[in-house]
Amino acid sequence: MNRISIDFPCTDERIKSMKPEETKVSPPADANGDAQAVLDHVIAGTPIEPELARRVHDRAEANRQEILASHGVQDIGVELIRQLRGGLPES
Repeated sequence: MNRISIDFPCTDERIKSMKPEETKVSPPADANGDAQAVLDHVIAGTPIEPELARRVHDRAEANRQEILASHGVQDIGVELIRQLRGGLPES
């Protein structure tokens, strides 16, 4: 069985492939306020206001597009599952 990188934990508890200095980004203040508003609605069991939902959705979509533009589509799930599972038996 082939062993892959997820089988071997990092000894210094850091992901080797990321550059932390490039990933430290603070969310905008309005995003924090929207997150708190969503949590308040969830806790109270009340519906989320349509304008709040639209802002959160638009921000998430903008983040998604930014990640796609910088990293492209990351299609690693199927390959990892196949490596972990091994070959399929012949029918």
